[in-house]
Amino acid sequence: MRVSISTPRVSVILPVHNGEEFLREAIDSVLAQSEQNLELIIIDDGSVDSSLQIAESVDDPRVSVVALEINVGLATALNIGISKASSLLIARQDQDDFSDPLRLQKQLDALDRDNDLVLIGTWATVIVQDSSNEWQPTGAHRHPSLDVLLRLRLLWNNPFVHSSVVFRKSAFDISGGYSSDPTLDWPEDYGLWSRMAHHGKLANLPELLVTYRHTPGGMSRKFADQIKSGVTKIAADNMSEASGFDRHDPNLIGLVLRLNSYAIKRSTLRSTLAQIRILLAATSQISASYAKVPKLEIFRLTTRLLVKSIMPKRI
Repeated sequence: MRVSISTPRVSVILPVHNGEEFLREAIDSVLAQSEQNLELIIIDDGSVDSSLQIAESVDDPRVSVVALEINVGLATALNIGISKASSLLIARQDQDDFSDPLRLQKQLDALDRDNDLVLIGTWATVIVQDSSNEWQPTGAHRHPSLDVLLRLRLLWNNPFVHSSVVFRKSAFDISGGYSSDPTLDWPEDYGLWSRMAHHGKLANLPELLVTYRHTPGGMSRKFADQIKSGVTKIAADNMSEASGFDRHDPNLIGLVLRLNSYAIKRSTLRSTLAQIRILLAATSQISASYAKVPKLEIFRLTTRLLVKSIMPKRI
């Protein structure tokens, strides 16, 4: 079915770098959406495989391809793609993931119902390749769905599946887009969501509407050290802003490391109590500015912090 894209309801941004193996499946999952009034912008980020040829072979007027001569990196490629978007709503799709046919329709309807909502993701099924090279579900990303719990989680980590989100371009623009800071390249989405949270409400649809392919060469494994460093840096800024404590405070850094299971040494009782004070100050700020953080959630976090202080674990 041919659909006019003169005024697409949503612009889907799909960056690809040497992603020939699963690219067509990702593209097809976008074009098969129940919401047909969309445009798909594919940014080939200097691929040296057949990714560009695959993208350019798609015969659909809703698809446009931007070919970058060199590999500029995910954050810059995304900024380039979004700069070419026609819609006021931006959706993400990764080169090796695929979306349920109802995904975009449900997210766009949610955004239409609430003008204050600026960012909405979904839950995601995780698949891995078994010994027979078949892709099998191995778990799921089920992040919080409520605004207040998402704000709480943003204090130390990213509660959104990047390839599942839809956001308002106005919030993206006022938040400065994806950071070009090379120390933040790999958790580029975490920094953006943290800034975007200042400009409206956040949500996740509690439905498994994206399938996330966990590959050995995926970014989460290939760039694990860079991601850990970037997450720690962004989380320290977020925790500092919410709590009022200095972002270089050793106890604040320790709090971030323990909540992320990055710390590998036991903590002293004095240090643990200081970390709890920082955490309570941060949650109090969220409760005062947005919505009350459930007491049960605070209890869970402080209990988790105590356990991790006694029995730290490297991930």
